[in-house]
Amino acid sequence: MARFHLCWELGGGLGHAGRLKVLAAALLARGHEVSVSLRDLAQAHGLFSGRFSDPLRAAPGVMGARGPQMPALRTPPLQAPVWLHRTEGMPPNHASHAEILLTAGYLQAEPLAGLVAGWRSIFSLLRPEVVVADYAPTAILAARSMGLRSASVGSAFSMPPPGRALPCLREWENIAPQRLADAEARVLQAANAVLAHHGAPPLSWAADLLLGDAPLLTTWPELDPFSRTAGAAGVEWYGPAFLPAGGAPPAWPPGNGPKVFAYLKPAMPTTRKCWLRWRSKAAGCFATCRKSPAARRRRSPRPAWRSRAGRLRCKPHWPRRSCASPTAARRPWRKPCWPGCRF
Repeated sequence: MARFHLCWELGGGLGHAGRLKVLAAALLARGHEVSVSLRDLAQAHGLFSGRFSDPLRAAPGVMGARGPQMPALRTPPLQAPVWLHRTEGMPPNHASHAEILLTAGYLQAEPLAGLVAGWRSIFSLLRPEVVVADYAPTAILAARSMGLRSASVGSAFSMPPPGRALPCLREWENIAPQRLADAEARVLQAANAVLAHHGAPPLSWAADLLLGDAPLLTTWPELDPFSRTAGAAGVEWYGPAFLPAGGAPPAWPPGNGPKVFAYLKPAMPTTRKCWLRWRSKAAGCFATCRKSPAARRRRSPRPAWRSRAGRLRCKPHWPRRSCASPTAARRPWRKPCWPGCRF
């Protein structure tokens, strides 16, 4: 049997971790040895420990009911080496994956070598035969420096077309081609310098950092932002790897218009515009969002969290107000940032 190490380095949410858990469970069921390194252990802890459940499949009509729990994974996850610093001087909106990588440690070879050293230490201790990366370019780079085989899994966004320059991610803007070329050249310069230090062959394309030796697209061609067809050479479509306990039939609103499914994040500035547009058109829309964009618009400035006496409380950034009461003289009044705040 083979030894696999599954990696997640870039991106947020539980999509990457959930996909790796499905893959790890399948490999373990076939008798392989599996180890896992994750970017965010705190968020993925419940998912891998079996204490995460899907509220969409909770019992109807039961307040606070939770869906079926997912089985725990026998492999405890490790912390992945990740870039913790902010890269100054970058454009506010990333035009390509190369600019994303520049903000993740690929601006210079020396700090990138530190991240690669972290991955090499993990691989030296665990001795995997295959490294499987879900948006983990530095893990693929470290595997290449050690002569290990690597594969990539993920959505089409994190796996650009092979054998060519990284495509523009903002086609609706007038991005200068030289800007894209300069960013990719900078990424290749740093990555190849690290490979040369370890005596490994250089990369020809920056896309190889995201693809590895065997790219496995776990999505559908209809969701590909790079417009690759199902029969394109060198492209294998395996379909999404959903968690077994997730999902529920959508409750479409009444209407004869087209049905629109949206996955929104309230941090994006266009989320509220899309929300209001669909409401005005009365289209059949089923949207999933962590918080209503309308509620987010009414939200006050973000509070700064701190712990006092073992209890997590928040300290809002509102100006202090004076009050004639003796209690307020000892403790100036502050407007609570949410109804349950007792700071």
